[in-house]
Amino acid sequence: MSRMRIGDEEVLTLQQASERIGVSHETLQKQVKRGVLKAELLGRQWVVTAKELQRYAREHQGKPGFAAETHPFHGRRPPRKQRDE
Repeated sequence: MSRMRIGDEEVLTLQQASERIGVSHETLQKQVKRGVLKAELLGRQWVVTAKELQRYAREHQGKPGFAAETHPFHGRRPPRKQRDE
């Protein structure tokens, strides 16, 4: 797929974005669903601007899960599931 542009912004599919920053496509899909990565549905594909991808990579790469300061549970533990004994 060739480079897409909307106005002056470069737009990437999640697959292209995942290759650019070296994370899996599935990870980016999860981040979109959680609202951590802002993306828009264009036809049947999620797309993200290069600027938003840079913001995401700067804030989240190298800080998986709870370690990322913008993660909802950063600094506290999520509730534990009770085990049946």
